[in-house]
Amino acid sequence: DSIFSEIIDNEMYSSSQRRIATIHLAKINMYYYHKYADAMNLINRYLEMTKGREYGPGLGVKADVFYEMMEYDSAFNYYNESMNSYDDLYSRCRNADKLSELSAIKGVSEKAIYYHKLYGQLRDSIIEIEKAREIEELRFKHNEELLEETIAHKHKRFTIIGLSSLLSL
Repeated sequence: DSIFSEIIDNEMYSSSQRRIATIHLAKINMYYYHKYADAMNLINRYLEMTKGREYGPGLGVKADVFYEMMEYDSAFNYYNESMNSYDDLYSRCRNADKLSELSAIKGVSEKAIYYHKLYGQLRDSIIEIEKAREIEELRFKHNEELLEETIAHKHKRFTIIGLSSLLSL
């Protein structure tokens, strides 16, 4: 974590690198050390660094801190805010899952059902995208193999024609 601290405070690194280091150090403080106050300070610093851009990741981690501290109302609000300010499908899926879980904890079954359905839809979308990516990769590999076979066949044919020409001399 000292590497991240050095990056955060070093102006030689880009603002993007410093933001990334800040959010990672916040996660380390939260998940590894369970230093929630330190994690929250780093997240607030991250949010200040973003200046209104890229709030979603910071809000999600801030929600995680509140969740770990069992401050479920605050966690719910930040997961919801993260959900509405972040287009990343994976993060939205995770947020929907957490919102469903928190709604169930709070005893609001209608919201729990709503967010669980949303989670399922988002998860299905992710699966479809990943399957399409896998199919495209297989198609690319297949076309590449066909091209290599064609080249090898032509090379073999030209070699045979060349040898035949030499032998006929």
